[in-house]
Amino acid sequence: IELRGDEARYLNRALDTKDLTAGVQTLNGKQALCYCRIRSLDRDADFSRTNRQRTMINALVKKYRNAGITTMVSVLNDILPMITTDMTKKQLIGYAYQLMPMISSVKIVSQRIPADGTFTTPVIRNMSVLLADIDAARKMLRQTLE
Repeated sequence: IELRGDEARYLNRALDTKDLTAGVQTLNGKQALCYCRIRSLDRDADFSRTNRQRTMINALVKKYRNAGITTMVSVLNDILPMITTDMTKKQLIGYAYQLMPMISSVKIVSQRIPADGTFTTPVIRNMSVLLADIDAARKMLRQTLE
């Protein structure tokens, strides 16, 4: 992940460390989670937070795009204890086997809904909220999926 200087300083303060600097960094799990949750550094708060989440997902896909099945099963074994689902471990590993051939060639497309210009920010019951233009969101989603 390429960190801006203010993001690196935020993470260092939040995690009580001095390890991170501006530039490309390999984040550990706690650092990655904290990075994905940052809301206070940018004027558009939540939009920047969700952008960081998309950045992290893209970085993870890129890192594991050409990983072998042994590596992927090892990663699954590490993360499955932290996931609550009604699927069994065997089912999840089965899905991983099915998806492995596709991962190396998949094209990731991401979109933010609501997009700029497709929402208003009214105050309702003393709370600032996003009010999305649902028709515009549907149109954008259809265009993205085409």
